[in-house]
Amino acid sequence: MKYQQEFSLSFYLNCGRHEDRRRRIQIAFLDQGMEDVKRFPANDPRRVKKLRGYPDATSYAYALSLRLALRKAKRLRAASVVLYHDEVALHPDFSALLERIGLPEDWGLFLLGAEHLEPTEDAGEGLARLNCSRGSHALAVRAPYYGAVMRALSWAGRPANARGATAEGRIAALQRAIPSYAPVPNLAWPAPLEIRPPERSSYDEGGWQIENKAIVLAAVQQSLKVKPWEPTASEEKPPVASGEGKAAFLFLTRGSLNQPRIWEEYFADHPGRVSIHVHPKQRDVPAPTWFREAWLPESIPTAWGDISLVRAQLALLETAYRDPANQVFVFTSESCVPVKPLEEFLEKCESAGWRGMMAFEKADAVRAYDPTKAKRYTAVPQVPPWIWKWHSQWIVLDREMAQALLEEDLTAYFAKSFAPDESYFGTVLALKGYPLDSKCLPLDPTWVSWETQPARHPGELTEVTEMEAMALRLGGHFFARKAGIHSDIAKWHLHL
Repeated sequence: MKYQQEFSLSFYLNCGRHEDRRRRIQIAFLDQGMEDVKRFPANDPRRVKKLRGYPDATSYAYALSLRLALRKAKRLRAASVVLYHDEVALHPDFSALLERIGLPEDWGLFLLGAEHLEPTEDAGEGLARLNCSRGSHALAVRAPYYGAVMRALSWAGRPANARGATAEGRIAALQRAIPSYAPVPNLAWPAPLEIRPPERSSYDEGGWQIENKAIVLAAVQQSLKVKPWEPTASEEKPPVASGEGKAAFLFLTRGSLNQPRIWEEYFADHPGRVSIHVHPKQRDVPAPTWFREAWLPESIPTAWGDISLVRAQLALLETAYRDPANQVFVFTSESCVPVKPLEEFLEKCESAGWRGMMAFEKADAVRAYDPTKAKRYTAVPQVPPWIWKWHSQWIVLDREMAQALLEEDLTAYFAKSFAPDESYFGTVLALKGYPLDSKCLPLDPTWVSWETQPARHPGELTEVTEMEAMALRLGGHFFARKAGIHSDIAKWHLHL
């Protein structure tokens, strides 16, 4: 929806002595192209003589200001009005996210930012219907409900089931009687100020509420049409007979393999325990027959750091998942090589119950050493930062994880994020409620050295010393990257 078309009148409530807030909020509105938001003189708490059922002078002064602003909107015969507190913060993508929302015709209250106290209901993409949510800092009211809201905010109009005597509590109590909605994510929230530092706020810096995260997760799932993950009745995977489980190797390559002989020897001992699937970027290159026969019928044009890599990986995963014998799915590339025998990898998978392998980091951990990388979540405003997981592109998924990932295609949301192949799979699983902490082995199956290239590219395995070879063989990884065409790693026979 377009802001100007949906809301015919907008005020921001500002006390005359808060000139700094007035300047700040006017700039925020102008940045979003909202030139028509007018100042409404708010009541000064210092002039309050009686609290009239409110806990303090500030609460009463604000509620009175809301009532007076609604009275003016009614007098002007405005079809709807939006009332902002002068300390509100607006989402950087306010206008773009708002345009994706379609308010139902029955709407009465629209909280442009809300703290949900009870579960919400699905109201369409980017929108939740409310049952009990706080948020009077950016409140839209439609004309038929002006009177009901004004009565609730008056001295005698407090609803019997209001949560607290504040304006927010009274408005929350109205939501079962008045059709009420809020965007997902929040488009507005109280900005941190000297009188309310960030650590005392109910919202994080991106406007997501801090408490009741399970309610938030459910609202996000509803908004994005994501099917929540559900455990089986026994919470145990179907048993796989010893020696029968298969591993699907999913090669994402530019063309052929850098070290084809290593892979041929690796697969030779257990041909019935593996399946091979290849997504080549280029098809006009020489490649071993067995490798070429594993190519997908079609390739997705891919680019470094782009969502196309995730889409190519999903195409591989979807193809391999069709074979019910495949229990794990190993993402690898033309520059990866095995550093342990296939038998060891299969034994590890079997002993672990054919679980996936993924060492992941959460937003706070990434932010501590690479704030720029952590900020990638801002490119996907529909997903809260605390859901995000960062991991290697070269992970191992199990059937349970693969099924969850293939239920929806969320790549369009991650298209603006840099290098989404390092976050998509873990983040989507967490978004679905999949318990990565308990169900996934916390290890990186593929060794990569970032020490020589701390920027964006891993170091290469060219001339591998005996010490380096021993470290790879005894380490906790089953594969290594990155081995070029001229690497001499084959001489150590790590894969045999």
